[in-house]
Amino acid sequence: MSVPQSALENPVDVTVDILNQFTNWPTTEAPEAFRIEEVSERARENSNGINLYVYSSDATTPTDFDAEYSKVEEESTVEILIYSYDSDDTTATSERVRELFEEYARDNRENTAYHTIKPTSKADNKGSKVSRRTDHYIDTVQITFERLRTPGLP
Repeated sequence: MSVPQSALENPVDVTVDILNQFTNWPTTEAPEAFRIEEVSERARENSNGINLYVYSSDATTPTDFDAEYSKVEEESTVEILIYSYDSDDTTATSERVRELFEEYARDNRENTAYHTIKPTSKADNKGSKVSRRTDHYIDTVQITFERLRTPGLP
């Protein structure tokens, strides 16, 4: 499978960029991806289509890679919320998101600045949906980004 490329450095921006470039979705309507802070909660609740909201709940964690501090290893975690009114569409889209990011697990900086991007968990939040209401079905996919970089100014 050919995967999208991204020259961006921020893990949330990379995720949004990849999701918006990807075209092989399981539904007839391609979902739109957004940084979660760009869309108000009311707008998320009122959206009719399939939407993907991306955020990072953790700070990027740099770690010394060697004693000379010539390399720093960074790890970040990004979460993707999949919103849809259709349970089957939500499940199919979250599964496709997981499959897409599994393609980057051995990427080694060919398509992004990260040597590893891989899904670490996938959650089905349908049990929290109140029956007989028109709330969205929401699934979550969590992704870990890892890279080595040279510390200091370029």
